[in-house]
Amino acid sequence: MVQMEASVTTRDITVIIFGAGATKDSGGPLTNEILHEAFQSAPSLVAQQNAIQLLRQFLDDNFFLSRNSPEDYPSLPLLLSLIDTAIDRKQSFGQWSPEMVVEARQAFEAAIFAVLDFRSPQAEMTSYLSLLQLAYPAKAPEATVISLNYDIILDMAMFELSNQRTPGSMPSYGCDIRTQAYQDCTERWGSLFKIHGSVNWMYCSQCHHLDIGWSSKRGVPSRIGTLFFSLEDQYAQKVVCPECGTRLRPILITPTHRKDYRNPHLSRIWYEAERALQRAKRVIFVGYSLPDDDVEVIYLLKRSLSAKNPSPLSPQQITVIEKKDPQRRGLSVHPIGRRYRALFGDGIDFRPDGFSEWLQECKQFNPLLQAGLPASTESLIRAQ
Repeated sequence: MVQMEASVTTRDITVIIFGAGATKDSGGPLTNEILHEAFQSAPSLVAQQNAIQLLRQFLDDNFFLSRNSPEDYPSLPLLLSLIDTAIDRKQSFGQWSPEMVVEARQAFEAAIFAVLDFRSPQAEMTSYLSLLQLAYPAKAPEATVISLNYDIILDMAMFELSNQRTPGSMPSYGCDIRTQAYQDCTERWGSLFKIHGSVNWMYCSQCHHLDIGWSSKRGVPSRIGTLFFSLEDQYAQKVVCPECGTRLRPILITPTHRKDYRNPHLSRIWYEAERALQRAKRVIFVGYSLPDDDVEVIYLLKRSLSAKNPSPLSPQQITVIEKKDPQRRGLSVHPIGRRYRALFGDGIDFRPDGFSEWLQECKQFNPLLQAGLPASTESLIRAQ
């Protein structure tokens, strides 16, 4: 990933960062549930049958447990790391030739898309859209959102909110998307920075052309499904670059230990995300566990939030929403809370309530949310 210097003079925006826990709370799968769900859902995934059959053969040939539960599969980060290592070294994997390993990697991409697309899109985006509407209730300031996920639940919510705030507009992705319908839309409202890529981004490694695709199941907002090309066709390997004819591939910085951020579009997105974080007067983390091995993301956060322009972000300006903890452990006791505390200090508003439950609590105080979400619900109660 290319680091670029950002010159920002004031902290004046609210930034929301969504991790995998937000997807789980909205009905989507966690990373290590994807493979198991792909095989469980296989009869319904008609367009991905070839990919799933290839994955089944790859696992049968290289891993030897019967697979009846998510725990019986190799972890997805480990599995993709092994495959990416073989591809990078142009080596065989067991009896699979280097060319066959590349096919297996593409099959994993198709399975990931199939699982993420097999849900109820309207139900999934409800919590996302509700939070965005509370945090950005008017045309200004515009929404600034960073996603560490590559599903398109948040995209749907952002397109919907953009159209609500400025009719006919679309959010900015912070990169050079060439899809004609996106180019033809001259109005932009809000920014969505997907720093790990997205299942609906299709990229040409030859000429760097980047398109947006859309699933036929994702009918909300309605105008998107008719404007962008079909992801089902893309994952069936039917879509090629309109400029040079090379087959398009998704940009997915999947959860491997060999993350590669050198893609020019991702480099630009990381730069824009850094600029946004340096302007943040409040940051809300939803479902991001701050894992120790996520070095690039942690560096981005620490560098940007500690920037003295005009001053570092204080812990009191950080809210962390984690999955519901029956023990209600606090910041200094909860294992994820302790990670945030070690990096950003005491005073963080740490809420192990679950995304949906915390959101319902916030809705009770909607009139007080106009300038960005408060440091804590307790402060809202005192303010009344």
